[in-house]
Amino acid sequence: MKIAVLFSGGKDSTYAAYVLSQAGHEIVSLLTVSSSNPDSLMFHTPNIDMTVAAAECMDIPLTVVRSGPGDEIVPVSELVRKAAAHGAEGIASGAILSDYQFTRIDRVCFENGLKCYSPLWRKSQMMLLSDIAASGIEAIVVKVAAEGMGEEMLGRRIDAGFIETALELRRKYGINPCGEGGEYETLTLDSPMHRKRLVIKKAKIIKSASSPVYLVEEAETVPKH
Repeated sequence: MKIAVLFSGGKDSTYAAYVLSQAGHEIVSLLTVSSSNPDSLMFHTPNIDMTVAAAECMDIPLTVVRSGPGDEIVPVSELVRKAAAHGAEGIASGAILSDYQFTRIDRVCFENGLKCYSPLWRKSQMMLLSDIAASGIEAIVVKVAAEGMGEEMLGRRIDAGFIETALELRRKYGINPCGEGGEYETLTLDSPMHRKRLVIKKAKIIKSASSPVYLVEEAETVPKH
């Protein structure tokens, strides 16, 4: 089917797109909500502007809708309608555990006559994290908001060492290893779907006692050899 992917530029939405493409679906567009609410329960916000560069790297058209205060499902509905108008037959997301996200996206798809795909839904989080790292997706941590996660985690790659740390933090503090509870958020720099890779040229850490952020100030797309 022709599928549009709700895309944050993070590991989960990238991996969802990859899984569906491997299953034979055509990823026809990426859909991004740029929310003005940094504490949104629905949308990823750190470095959300990097989805423009990510879409260039993946050579997939991107549609961005801005979201202000109010019902967060409204911009999703707008994106889904636009995707359907451009030929998408289904909408995919990287939702893993959040009923809040899953039920709202599923409802919008139903209302617009599109199929809803959530290929990561209810998967074992430790297995999923390992699969993401093993797939060739290169992602880094860009925000942390959980006990046991401090500024030292920012910029860290999602690799075997990170998975070991996530497992230990789950044991000690009960975090969701994939960050589905908002414990951390990521930015994908490369993946098997990328024709170019995203290279960070300049970044800074925005300090906060509860949720420090790794803010990308300058980046470039570089062809892969």
